[in-house]
Amino acid sequence: MTAMSLTKNGIMGPIVSGNRACKGIVLVVDDEPCLVKSASRLLSSMGFEVLIAEGGPQAVEICRARGHEIDLVLLDLVLREMTSVEALRQMRALRPDIKVILTSGYSEQECLDHFAGAMPDRFLQKPFGYEALNTAIQTVLYPRGTARPTPGGILPGRSSEH
Repeated sequence: MTAMSLTKNGIMGPIVSGNRACKGIVLVVDDEPCLVKSASRLLSSMGFEVLIAEGGPQAVEICRARGHEIDLVLLDLVLREMTSVEALRQMRALRPDIKVILTSGYSEQECLDHFAGAMPDRFLQKPFGYEALNTAIQTVLYPRGTARPTPGGILPGRSSEH
């Protein structure tokens, strides 16, 4: 199921809703349509709602409008119009605790060398599949010692019937 939150020019891209028990909203920031589509499908299959930004300025606007709802940002290193470093800086200025996974085809060290101060929470090498994305999300959203959903999205100790 796909819907538009706001006009294309007015900030938000499509929202894709998953049907698993995992809940939350992930903002995907990437200017490559095939990568956005792939990441959206993976996230949706995990049960997340997906907001899409085609670049840094749009990501910042989405964060300004709905930052309090966003659980995670999947941010590509190379963006048009605004660097990922600047996009991250501005999103963290709006919401300092926002969780960010940086994605890139470049190595982790090459990518993180660009960031000073406002570091992403985790790096994810492209191309990535379900398992790598799920592991990165689990690590960022559910740090050690906190309740974590199982692959089906159900928190330990709960059944899917609740």
